[in-house]
Amino acid sequence: MEFIKKNLHMNRVKTNVYTQITLEDDFNVPDIKSDIDEIITDNGKIIIENIRVNNQKVNIKGKLCFSLLYGSFNDNKLLHNMSGEIGFDENVNVDGIEDTDSVNVKCEIEDLSIGIINSRKISVKAIVGMRLVGEDICDCQPVVDITGDDNVDCMKKQLDMSQVVIYKKDIFRIKDELDLPANKLNMSEILWESLNLRSINTKLLNGKIELTGEMQMFVLYEAEEENAPVQWMESVIPFGGAIELPECSQDMIADISTNIANSSVSIKSDFDGEQRVIEYEMVLDLNIKIFYEEQVTIVGDVNSTSCKLIPKFLPTKMNRLLMKNNSKCKVTDKIKLDTQKGSIMQLCCSNGRVKIDEIIPKENVIMVEGIVDIDIMYISSDDKMPVCMAKEIVPFSQEVEAYGVNEQSIVTIRPSLEQLNTNMAGNNEIEVKGYVSLDCLIFDVYLENIVESIEEQPFDKNELQKAPCIVGYRVQKGDTLWKIAKKYFTSVESIRTINELRSDEINEGDMLLVVKAAI
Repeated sequence: MEFIKKNLHMNRVKTNVYTQITLEDDFNVPDIKSDIDEIITDNGKIIIENIRVNNQKVNIKGKLCFSLLYGSFNDNKLLHNMSGEIGFDENVNVDGIEDTDSVNVKCEIEDLSIGIINSRKISVKAIVGMRLVGEDICDCQPVVDITGDDNVDCMKKQLDMSQVVIYKKDIFRIKDELDLPANKLNMSEILWESLNLRSINTKLLNGKIELTGEMQMFVLYEAEEENAPVQWMESVIPFGGAIELPECSQDMIADISTNIANSSVSIKSDFDGEQRVIEYEMVLDLNIKIFYEEQVTIVGDVNSTSCKLIPKFLPTKMNRLLMKNNSKCKVTDKIKLDTQKGSIMQLCCSNGRVKIDEIIPKENVIMVEGIVDIDIMYISSDDKMPVCMAKEIVPFSQEVEAYGVNEQSIVTIRPSLEQLNTNMAGNNEIEVKGYVSLDCLIFDVYLENIVESIEEQPFDKNELQKAPCIVGYRVQKGDTLWKIAKKYFTSVESIRTINELRSDEINEGDMLLVVKAAI
């Protein structure tokens, strides 16, 4: 008798830990910079440099990079910028994590506060949220068939499961140049820039992953000409490319997260030596998991008319795809600006960041609640400080259909801001309209008893002798041919043949003739 096994390659989420850290420090204004009188806007980003697992602890090393745009009232040049960084080396206790596990760390700045201590010194404080998801790839080898013994009968069952085909990290680099429009003045210094992603799409093809999207770039700059007003340029840049993955095919399921690892914008001279070219670069970190949805037939139980077979079961958590779709939520609001900063003369740019606060599984639906942090830069009528920034938080709530979801399901929702439009709605009022895209991937988690081995033993002679050689049996509620065959030391095929049954289907109250096998 030979046991045939099949190797199943599965992804298992072992830990899911959330923690917060506080970063703070004071910074002096560089000697070459003017005094700080008013902070117009600021931003920050977290760069993870290294993640290391050791003795049920995850060490995260990285830095907070911040920048600010500020005004100096007693300077001919009104606008200035400043940047800096705060390093961190954090150990997070994670029970159950092993050195060989893969840990994905997502960091988000939950609050960034930059204050003026005096005209030459600032205070920076940030609260950073860290989500650590520890995973490993585990294999199991269930028995799928038995050969070499005609007396052995197998009861088969089918499993719908998701097998991991690819689990890796990669990077995607966007690098190019952009010329200033003809109606814009030459650049002298970049005062403020922002690079944001929009409408990221990933598509599996045979042998590769296709990545497309848009990058929204905004640059606020000082012109070469003296006494020229502040200049800016905004552009939406489409991009695309492919990542080669020979094992990948278009009928697989992708779970790919994209995060901006780094970005930069700089000035470059054109062919005439004029400062009219913007050179930009963005590096995306990709966390790639590719699944294959498969229906696997395994042995659920065994029976033999020549010996007693005892299957050894291993309770195993299995994953199967429940749902993959994209849901869109419309967000709208009106922002009333502070009139003390003057009237709005012109809108420069608007940026938004989506944050999910809660994911609540309910019966066949998932409630997703969150906010969109919106920053709007505009030109005001105040000559003292013509560039201003308005900040607004717009809440959203979206119900996503998810039939079969429960508290044990693995729910992954990746939010992004697909569109954001801002328009003047009246006196110092701005109307905001946008769409939040929720990329949803849900796996059902269920426990399955896998037959990993089978022990052979001789029949108990007393038990065998007590069993009748032939019996008329009335089918009871919950009976199957398999149960009856095991009880009376015979086979399913024998019962079917003797009773001239065309299938294994029987009903409560049916009469069957059961004959014990000649053992």
